[in-house]
Amino acid sequence: MRCGAARVAGATVILAFALPAAQPHAGPVHGTTEVVSLSRAHKAVWALGDRGARGRMLQPWRPITGHRTVLPVEAHRTTADGVRWLRVRVPGRPNGRRGWIARRGTTLSRTSWKVVISTGVRRLRVYRRGRVARAFPAAV
Repeated sequence: MRCGAARVAGATVILAFALPAAQPHAGPVHGTTEVVSLSRAHKAVWALGDRGARGRMLQPWRPITGHRTVLPVEAHRTTADGVRWLRVRVPGRPNGRRGWIARRGTTLSRTSWKVVISTGVRRLRVYRRGRVARAFPAAV
């Protein structure tokens, strides 16, 4: 699954994660999710300190929809040189990839929406403030 924003019932929601086929969703869903909007292109690196290493360029606009790139934030770090970093879920393949982007050139916010896709039970659930707002069958 690709991370990003989607419109559901007139609100922007974050496609936060897809669960592997063998795992139906059983854990708690938190009331809000921290997200970051990209204001410029960012290079996502796989480990802090790998500035010159391989990574993936993330553009501020999604190529198909033209909407701003919005990614779930998993962690914050500040390195010894004073650069602030965000660990985000990186869109594209392989699924589930995480990377670090510089905090500069981003806008942090929170959303009360989350979409959870359980591929094993073929179900998509839309949560608002930690409660199921809608549920749909999903094709894998």
